[in-house]
Amino acid sequence: MAGQRTVRRSNSLALGFLVLWLVGLSTACNEGSGLLPGERDFRFGAVEVRAFDQQSSPVEGVTMELRDSRGTLLWGDLNKTGPDGRVGFNALIPGSHTITIKPPTGYAVPASQPNPFGVEVKNSQSITINVFLLRLLE
Repeated sequence: MAGQRTVRRSNSLALGFLVLWLVGLSTACNEGSGLLPGERDFRFGAVEVRAFDQQSSPVEGVTMELRDSRGTLLWGDLNKTGPDGRVGFNALIPGSHTITIKPPTGYAVPASQPNPFGVEVKNSQSITINVFLLRLLE
């Protein structure tokens, strides 16, 4: 009989530890804990810029320079729009950024289009920005 009581006590003890572990895990995994993503947890953001001309056609070869809030160049001359007029900036640290548009030959940034322009990236936010360029007469 003494052996049975020991088995029952160790089973009860194991069950008690399991319950405490589950309660602790549940508490630890609340938002903001770092185990599961919460509103206050750090996550990268992304920005996609799409360049169009006055006929709403995509413009290829537009260079987009991205700088952080300190003015440090993050993405430069290699970041050009493709045939679809799009260029993306991924894995951005949340905060203020500045994008400078450098149009290809034959295009200009209209005076109504801010250049450079600012964008505020938040946690896990994906932003799409449309910019318009003027096709110059040849």
